[in-house]
Amino acid sequence: MACALTQGRAIDCRNSMGGIEEVYISEWGNIESFVEANGIVSAITQTVSTDFFIYELEKENGSMVETHIGSVENGTNFYESILEFSTKNLSASQSQELDLLDQNRLWIIVKDNNGIYWSMGASRAADKVTGTSVTGLAHGDMNGYTYSFISKEPQRMFEIDSTVFAGLSTSA
Repeated sequence: MACALTQGRAIDCRNSMGGIEEVYISEWGNIESFVEANGIVSAITQTVSTDFFIYELEKENGSMVETHIGSVENGTNFYESILEFSTKNLSASQSQELDLLDQNRLWIIVKDNNGIYWSMGASRAADKVTGTSVTGLAHGDMNGYTYSFISKEPQRMFEIDSTVFAGLSTSA
C-alpha cells in the first residue's frame, strides 16, 4: 500500500506549554532556498543584506493554528496556517510598516513557548489578510494593532533547527 502507516502515538509527557513568544517576518523572496527532510529544516539560504524582522510578543498574546483540509472526492490535501497576534501602541511608523506587510508575500518563522521554531509560508508564501488598529474605549483597554496572517501549503509546517535559525540575519 502506498500510504502505509508507520507508527501510533502513546500519551505523551506533560512538559509543553501553549502560546508563542516571538514572530520573525521577511519578504518571501528573501529566502533563496531551504533544505527540509522529515519535517525539519536543516538549512536556509537567505539573500545577502536582508533580515527577518522581530516581533516580540507579550505573554499569551499570539497563536498559530494549522488545519489539515482534505477532499475525499477530489483526492486533495493541503494545510492552512493562521497566525494571530497583537502589539501595543499606535504610531505612524508602525502603520506604514503594516501597509508594507499588507502588500507583501511573506516567509514567517514562529518561536513557540517551548523554544521551537516553526515555518509559515515556506513553500507558497504567507499573506497578511486582516488586522485592526484600535484606540480602546476604557483607560485599561488595548491601544495597538492586531495582525492576522494565513498560508496554504502542500505540507505541514516545518520545524526549523535552532542552529539554522541562529544563522539567519534578524533585526528589531
